[in-house]
Amino acid sequence: MKKTLYISALALMLAGTSLTSCSDFLEAKDKTNADKDADSYLNGNPTALLMSAYNSLYNHVTEVAMTDEGTDLYIPHRGKSATEFDAFSFNASTSDIQNYYVRLYGTIGYANGVMEKSSNDAQKAEAAFMRCYCYYQLTQQFGAVPYVTNYIQNSQRDYPRTELATIYENCINELESVKASLPTVASHANVGAPTQEAANALIAKFYLAWGWDIDTDKGDVTTADGQEKIKKGEYTVKSTEHFQKAAEYADKAIANYSTLTMSFEDKWSPSNENNKEVFWAVQYDRDSYKGAESDGGHSMQANYGNYYGECTATAYKQSGSVHGQSLKSVYLFEEGDARYEGTFMTTMYNKVEATPSVFTGGGYFYYYNNPKADALIGYKYYPAYMTTAEVEADLAANKDRYMWSSVNNLPKAYHIGKTSTIYTFNQDGTYTKSTDPDYNNFIKAVATGVTVKKYDDKNTKVSASADYRDIVIFHASDSYLDAAEAYFMAGDQATAKARLETVRKRSISDATLAEVDFDNYSPDYLQAYGSFSIKPIDVILDERARETYAEQNRWVDLRRTNQLIRYNLAFNPNFSESAAKNSNGEWKVIRPIPSSELGNNTSAGMYQNPGY
Repeated sequence: MKKTLYISALALMLAGTSLTSCSDFLEAKDKTNADKDADSYLNGNPTALLMSAYNSLYNHVTEVAMTDEGTDLYIPHRGKSATEFDAFSFNASTSDIQNYYVRLYGTIGYANGVMEKSSNDAQKAEAAFMRCYCYYQLTQQFGAVPYVTNYIQNSQRDYPRTELATIYENCINELESVKASLPTVASHANVGAPTQEAANALIAKFYLAWGWDIDTDKGDVTTADGQEKIKKGEYTVKSTEHFQKAAEYADKAIANYSTLTMSFEDKWSPSNENNKEVFWAVQYDRDSYKGAESDGGHSMQANYGNYYGECTATAYKQSGSVHGQSLKSVYLFEEGDARYEGTFMTTMYNKVEATPSVFTGGGYFYYYNNPKADALIGYKYYPAYMTTAEVEADLAANKDRYMWSSVNNLPKAYHIGKTSTIYTFNQDGTYTKSTDPDYNNFIKAVATGVTVKKYDDKNTKVSASADYRDIVIFHASDSYLDAAEAYFMAGDQATAKARLETVRKRSISDATLAEVDFDNYSPDYLQAYGSFSIKPIDVILDERARETYAEQNRWVDLRRTNQLIRYNLAFNPNFSESAAKNSNGEWKVIRPIPSSELGNNTSAGMYQNPGY
């Protein structure tokens, strides 16, 4: 029997009960299900199947290699080698690709069981939503895939790939049919279950993908002309029908959000999870997890930053140095945009104990847990848009906060840019200054890059791996950006501009700076990439990057809009053009179907993607 896509009932049960944590929404009290055999668990209990579907989400909602590596925003730091995704050397045998594919189908399998066995409309609506969400992720990564809606409990191995239009249409229709059985954000205290807003947001994403993938000529990857079009990021819209529908449903998702009044900092505060802008999140709860705290949760707060020393010695957050800022990211944020401070931890406070056992009395998490006005600073990060004079004036004004003793870490400050400046402090708060004109060399050292705080868990006690922050999947400003893109592609630039400006005005108080101009866009990163020629679509993609930085969507955004190769050529120093295409010149603009799936599937309609 096939062991990957077509999973036995016993294997499904085991998959559902071996996960690392449980959502507080599920309120699971018996995760092991030890008093039930496989048949009664899976065949007679749709509630257990639904719980397993939710639990299985943990297996694939933190796959940063698949979602963010090999893009314009993130590169390895501290001398870490480029990954195969960064270099585009991945292939059909790459384990992360295989695992992602299989795990998404695992959730689909559980959801199919609920749909088949439950008579509860709310349960079926939740299962249908999860199934469609997984098909969205599969299609955006792999293109056409087998579309399976029956609960497989046999050894059938003949499953052809289904055309994208069919999957998109089926999922849209299914979401429409179940949407009324889902709660609204306003009526529901907990967004661990999908909401009507999330359903509309997902429908909008399907229509947006439909417009790009089917109604837009992005270049035939198998022809020389098409390959050149892909390289240049060119496209021609043949029909706006589905872009118009995408705009309609994105607007439905944000119908109750005519303005975004919550500050960006508050939106992503660890004290404000489940806030009113969240449409759906995969939830983690420290209190409900019955195992060792260090085994539950996830490690997302360890991503998107440099390395800051051994966390138990320095009291700084543990980080893996694999998804730090690219030089484009350094220049992406503008002066006056609160999203820079809201996204990145620009001040790390110094430890106050020689060997801190918890991170509340100093160090990284002091930011969330204690007053900060007079706290000693360990690391300070200044954005590229500040001038040297502004940086050094701030250092002089806070000289006393850089004092140190044998207990403290040696304080440093960094002004990051194409040429970066390092300020190393003496014991009396004075500093010595050095510069590095090579950003890729600068980031090889420890702590020379700012870290993302969207996943910070202020109650972390052990290490970054014990992170119980929710993984937000759909939220209001993301749907605003989908609406902007859809209106833009439908030819309505005025409404696209309005949607973008609503997002920008939340974080930018200067009305002039908050305005969007598709025709005269000149981002700061042109200082580092002067030869890069701006297109109108870059306005939207850059805005997506500022608003949803580190939210695991960049690879899909670039693939969908046909900018994947163009952006990697321009902004990814680890990109290998030769590895990114096969001997026929076919670009890897979509993931390969895993080789194990090709081998196990007996259908004549199962084939490999171009580029491999």
